Amino acid sequence: LSYKNYTPDKCFFILSGGEAIATITVICDDIKKEGYIHMVACHEDFRGRGYASKGLEIFIPFIMNRLGINEIYGICLSQNIASRRVLEKCGFMVIRCADSLLEDGSPGTTWFVIAKK
Repeated sequence: LSYKNYTPDKCFFILSGGEAIATITVICDDIKKEGYIHMVACHEDFRGRGYASKGLEIFIPFIMNRLGINEIYGICLSQNIASRRVLEKCGFMVIRCADSLLEDGSPGTTWFVIAKK
């Protein structure tokens, strides 16, 4: 993945009681008009309550329209079941799953994609 044509990360926060409880970041390829969900992170005290799913559900159409991207990808480690479930709840579909370990010994990555509606 080359970052040559990418805009800097766009970061959005999910607030509860005025405090950030989760964040969603995306990077965008300005030439290909693609976006990549870089991270969805939720404070451990708020996990399992649907904040990440709801935040991503709202975030996807907003960021696609705002940045003018046609496709957005979600990426997570194959064994990260919670992240995979969040992406699937938001309409992402698996397009590639690497079950083998990478050269550095880390787990493979699962790729998801959602096309702009």
